[in-house]
Amino acid sequence: MARFDDKNGGRISGLIGNVVIADDIIRRRPRPRKKSSWTEDQKAQRTRYSALIALYRNLKYSIVNPIWTLDTPKGVTGYNLFLKENVHAFNTNGELQDPLKLKMSIGKLPQPFNINAHIDSADPIKVEITWKNDPAEDGYRYNDSLIAVFFNGEEFTEPISTEFLRKDEAASIELPEGYEAGSYLYLFFGNEKTDAFCESWVGVL
Repeated sequence: MARFDDKNGGRISGLIGNVVIADDIIRRRPRPRKKSSWTEDQKAQRTRYSALIALYRNLKYSIVNPIWTLDTPKGVTGYNLFLKENVHAFNTNGELQDPLKLKMSIGKLPQPFNINAHIDSADPIKVEITWKNDPAEDGYRYNDSLIAVFFNGEEFTEPISTEFLRKDEAASIELPEGYEAGSYLYLFFGNEKTDAFCESWVGVL
């Protein structure tokens, strides 16, 4: 309730409706805070994004900063683009539900056709990879380097720069220690200056 203050020049002070008057300050009455204003759907989405942000932090320096910051639309950061492209790999329980929906890279370089990767039955530590180039593609793209990232369900490797080039249309690389059949393999190509990449391909070994 508001009142006249005789000691302060007869000014009004106190509460009028939702307005608080004190000296020369007029402000809205503070509202009592609810224990939680999050809906169940908002809570689920928050959990999903929390897990995705944890992945971003894990890959920030090895993947996101070197690759995702290169080809972002105007006004979009590499961080925002990484989250947008990879959110559907996570469920609302904060679990990486489908690693096949993850993208390790994105960019303007073309992705080859018919990429295939499998463990060599005669040498189980070898991964045999094949692909096909577009015959209409400019020849200078043939010097793009093949890059690999492995995921065993718990950890991602650092990007592995192989000795193989786009023009080879075949590669043979070793499985890292701790990775075996059932691991995921992400493949993409980068140019000689490592300032342009193609969208990654992913398969299960």
